[in-house]
Amino acid sequence: MSAGWDTERVHVVAVAVEEYAGGAAWHLDGPVRDALGLIDWLTGLGVPERNVHLLAAPLPANAALLAGRGHAGADRGTVRTFFKRVLPRLDGDWLWVYWAGHGVQVKGSEWSLLYPEAREDDLVGLDAGKLVDYLCSDALAPHRFGRVVTVVDACRQPLPPAERAAAPEPDHFITRETLHRGRQAFVWRACEPGGLAKNTGGEGLFTRTLLTGLRAAPDGAGPPDLDAAARRVDDAFDRLRETGQADQLPNLYRRDWRGNETDRPAPPPLTGEQLRAKAQLTRVTELLTADPHSAAAFAFHLVRELSPHAPVPRPAATAGELVDVAIGTAHGVTTLLAALDATRPAEPGPHLDHWRHTVADAEPAARPLRPSGEWLTGLEHGGLLALLATGRTLPTLVGAAHDELPGVRLTAPDDPPAVLDDLERLVPRRHQLPQLLRITERTAALLPPDDAAALQSWSDRCAERIGMTQALLARRADLQEETERTGHAADGDRVQIRLSGPAGGGRTYEIWYRRGTEVVAVAKGDRPRPAAGISDDLDEALYRYARAHETLVEFFLPAADLDLEVHRWTIRARTDVERRLGTDYPVVVRGTDPRPQPYVHTWRKRWERVAAGIVRDLHWLPDDLERDRVPGALSLHPDAPGCVVTAPARHRTGIFLACVVSGVPVLVWHRAEERRAARDRLEPLLGAVPLARLPHHLRELRAAGDLDDDHHGKHLALLWDDPGHPLPRRLDLSAPV
Repeated sequence: MSAGWDTERVHVVAVAVEEYAGGAAWHLDGPVRDALGLIDWLTGLGVPERNVHLLAAPLPANAALLAGRGHAGADRGTVRTFFKRVLPRLDGDWLWVYWAGHGVQVKGSEWSLLYPEAREDDLVGLDAGKLVDYLCSDALAPHRFGRVVTVVDACRQPLPPAERAAAPEPDHFITRETLHRGRQAFVWRACEPGGLAKNTGGEGLFTRTLLTGLRAAPDGAGPPDLDAAARRVDDAFDRLRETGQADQLPNLYRRDWRGNETDRPAPPPLTGEQLRAKAQLTRVTELLTADPHSAAAFAFHLVRELSPHAPVPRPAATAGELVDVAIGTAHGVTTLLAALDATRPAEPGPHLDHWRHTVADAEPAARPLRPSGEWLTGLEHGGLLALLATGRTLPTLVGAAHDELPGVRLTAPDDPPAVLDDLERLVPRRHQLPQLLRITERTAALLPPDDAAALQSWSDRCAERIGMTQALLARRADLQEETERTGHAADGDRVQIRLSGPAGGGRTYEIWYRRGTEVVAVAKGDRPRPAAGISDDLDEALYRYARAHETLVEFFLPAADLDLEVHRWTIRARTDVERRLGTDYPVVVRGTDPRPQPYVHTWRKRWERVAAGIVRDLHWLPDDLERDRVPGALSLHPDAPGCVVTAPARHRTGIFLACVVSGVPVLVWHRAEERRAARDRLEPLLGAVPLARLPHHLRELRAAGDLDDDHHGKHLALLWDDPGHPLPRRLDLSAPV
């Protein structure tokens, strides 16, 4: 099986889906043009036209692009027949597979690439992950296709819970085939899990960027340098994100001939400074592993602590070879430093003095060779990633990060590697507990006992290695004390306002400040006052007690008034500058209508799911729902932490009342849009934010709405009915501010 570059033995399979049975709203202009761009680049390198296999479902306006191009349809039957019957009979060295069209994330986080037959009530598609498994399996004869390159330019956003539950399982071609370890795989995906693949100007942003990266390679007779192209793509998207032109985060998977796996391109050649650092680190390693006992201890710890996917050093590898393995592996240099610590002599004396003197040179030598902020070993990094994949640990950790560090920026909150990389880089001052360990401890305080114990065990091992065990235990004790005192880990402060229904040209009101078990009666208006007068009292209360951007402001209202735009009230904070309340503070509404006793447990049960949930766990109520049908809709989804309301405005009061008395603690709606338009506005704004952070997320969206009149953040409303923080006892007397 040759992995050379004989273009006569290169095959290209391209699937482009533009027209869908779902109708005009589903149609996508660009995949055909993108597929032809990749085909033209490959044929320009010498790949013969007879080796091109194009399956397309073009828009009528793009059908002319296929004139003179041999192609078949991209319907489900044709795709299955090609991959199951035609492809296994092809003979070649390189196989390129390209797919462009709509994609969604369905049950089990599977990525479904939708067939042209897909419609809203029948999301039939192909499992993208299983397609890659199939291409890497022995379904293709072992002597064929030593290298397989797969490119998928499609979205990967999860469906709303109700649609996800109803979606059919995507097709997969793999049955009993086994992974063919001799085949090198290179897989490009246009976006991370939960992400959107941008399409502009009749072409996919990812494919356009990829082709630019491929075409930038110097002319030559050899195969394309995919690692170099991957670095160009990464750099291009870094620039797009920095300038706000795209949020898209492409990713890739790569497996080399030895079966080593990685999710990043091969590193670029070392710079002169890095080569000098490598030489110094190699000398330090040689000195510390000069005797057989030290060498064995070092090799054992290095192999144990490296990522499971890292290349395994050969027996009796030299110090230089071990350093090469470390440099070429994610978190490898940190792992090497940890392994050098294992060579420390047990007894005091000249050997220990020599060790201390020598190892002191290792850290500065390693600095140019590892990313800024990296301090986890490969095993520690992989271990935490595995924990983040269990239960609700990831969204709980993301919420804990925002509680611990308000304003922290996470590039992709629903992508475990991205979250972990962002938090690892938050390096504290010397001799302080790393922020990541502070956050994992806060997370453990919110998790079920088994998940919490596993996470704390991971933290214990990390803290022991870096000499921070006492700091970690002190942090754990502080959180335990806080939980016992307040009943909530990381419980924040809040201002609570009870408003009566409208009467006499205004409303009566009461204002409290709360933090944990502390309650301060701030103000009371026994006689109806207009909104401007109430907001003045609230403004003064916030000035005295609150923290901008952090203190939660809760308005308690009857169901008929939950649509009141309290977040648009103005405050001044004793200045001449007017500002919107909902821009400076996370503002939510809560219901005051009595909740029947049989539904109190439902209310608490749903709220328990908020701490570890994400916005996509909310149930989308039907657009045409009326009040009398709400209980039935809620009963079908008893585990949903809350609902999204898109019903017409005339039905909302009834829906709000039915939800509040039925024990729904979280409701989200768009005040200015209804039905499908509301869904179209809400879905991209809400994204995959942890539910625990939703009030703060809406504050940020409202702030964006103040800057841009066309931004819909200003129209978002949130019911946030926390059973653990009811209204305090009514004030008996007016309380002066």
